[in-house]
Amino acid sequence: DGIRDVERSRGLGDVYKRQPLEKFDIVIVGAGAVGLCCAYYLAEAGLRNIVIMEKEKMPAMGASGLNAGGIRTQFSITTNIKFSLFTLEIYENFKELFDQEINYREYGYLFLISNDEELEVFKHSVSLQKSLGAPVEIINVEDIKKTLPYLFLDDIICGSFSRRSGYADPYSICMGYMKAAKRKGVEVRLKTEVIGMEVNNDKITGIITNNGTVKTEYVVNAAGAYAGIIGKMVGIDLPVEPYRRHIFVTYPVPEIKEDCPLVLHLKSGFYFRKELDSVLMGRTDPDEKPGFKTDVNPEHMENVIEHAIYRVPLLEKTGIMKAWTGLYACTPDHQPIIGTVPGVKGFICVCGFSGHGMQHAPPSGKVVSEIITDGKCHSFDITPFDYSRFREAKVETEIKRYLTFI
Repeated sequence: DGIRDVERSRGLGDVYKRQPLEKFDIVIVGAGAVGLCCAYYLAEAGLRNIVIMEKEKMPAMGASGLNAGGIRTQFSITTNIKFSLFTLEIYENFKELFDQEINYREYGYLFLISNDEELEVFKHSVSLQKSLGAPVEIINVEDIKKTLPYLFLDDIICGSFSRRSGYADPYSICMGYMKAAKRKGVEVRLKTEVIGMEVNNDKITGIITNNGTVKTEYVVNAAGAYAGIIGKMVGIDLPVEPYRRHIFVTYPVPEIKEDCPLVLHLKSGFYFRKELDSVLMGRTDPDEKPGFKTDVNPEHMENVIEHAIYRVPLLEKTGIMKAWTGLYACTPDHQPIIGTVPGVKGFICVCGFSGHGMQHAPPSGKVVSEIITDGKCHSFDITPFDYSRFREAKVETEIKRYLTFI
């Protein structure tokens, strides 16, 4: 029905009156990029009495503050491409919009393609991307060598290059959205862990935390790697599992210039980009099992170093300066779950982004605001992200491995 219909029934004079602290119209679980964007766009739509519940002592302490900060348009599903274009408009103008510097560097994304099978898939995707306004093209090895002469390319046949893509500081993005949301009246409660839900007659009525129970009509599950746990609290089996992902940063490498694009080798999963004077890099570990481990695996580090030296031989002269891990929130098809779920009115999911949460947080927040205020989303087609696809075995998958890295 949407909150606006509820507001009309209450009378406009009572709608925005500040409620007691134990009662909120909307509770958002998780103060990462997705939860913060949901809060901002809900408040931007004119709603008030919104709270974010975050179990950590600071916002963006999960994957949102630990990822590589990539934003690109090289997806194979229409909605994902449109999501990225929406985000690019914001990140390119973030300082003016939110008075927050995010150090956005639009140096592009380059996928390295190893064989004809991969190329055929990319040709189809590039055609779709270009039809939607994304400046993406297939480039030959000679052109790659001219701009990135330090790459080993003997096993590469071509590349897919997106000019309007790049990377930014993910923590600063989160801070920009949080400050903007708070200016609009959103409350952020840190060190507040959700431990249960109150559901009466198949409808959300409250949320139980380590600091007490809060009455509410809407719960937004933006809990990232913990979204599956939150789902179980209302009896919903969300196929969202946590996977550890590593990032390594080298000592300074002056031979690689600042304007280097984010480079990914599709077949191996190895990627790298410049980070100040250093190189930031990583690789998806195909043997990683789901779980909440966040320690650095030294064996995986050695594996990444081997791939790094193979692809960028000059990296043999440097070493690893620091390393960290974060948790991807992965679904079986690497697509998020966005929208309502059957059987629990007032429970809205925006989770399972499989590594794309930071870059798709703004449009996802917009989507959630429309679902709550108007009862449905009208800015994007979110059918591919409906929870029912798992129950009905309707799964549309991105290119294998292609979109599981950054």
